[in-house]
Amino acid sequence: LNLEKVLEAKRLMDAAEVEDDGRFLVYDAFQLSKILAFEKFTSIDYNTQRALVEGTMPSFLGFTWVRSERLTTDSNGDTQVFCFQGDGIGLGIGRLRETRITEESTKNYATQVWSYLDMGAVRIEDVRVVELACKPT
Repeated sequence: LNLEKVLEAKRLMDAAEVEDDGRFLVYDAFQLSKILAFEKFTSIDYNTQRALVEGTMPSFLGFTWVRSERLTTDSNGDTQVFCFQGDGIGLGIGRLRETRITEESTKNYATQVWSYLDMGAVRIEDVRVVELACKPT
């Protein structure tokens, strides 16, 4: 992940007239370590956030930065970092939450809690989601 890729994602979203509010960039710890090596991300001259002090990127170029170690890789082995605007991702609930609280007689009548929820997220509008293929090295 580098400045050029983030600028390209911003350009694509701006060109598609995607709202500025609610833009997010999801990255992993390795990509953060690469970003923090670039002066334009960490210098107070370019960014008012003190990324090196906090060790995070709270926001930059209009994106709220969110760290997740659940990012996938593509067939080339590149990490799929992505940017999205909140209205471009939808929540689908296949089955509402079901919860049961019972006593377990074989465990000295200890209380046991069981809960189930079937849900997922999906891209609603392609222009509101931008994928950035980032080398894992």
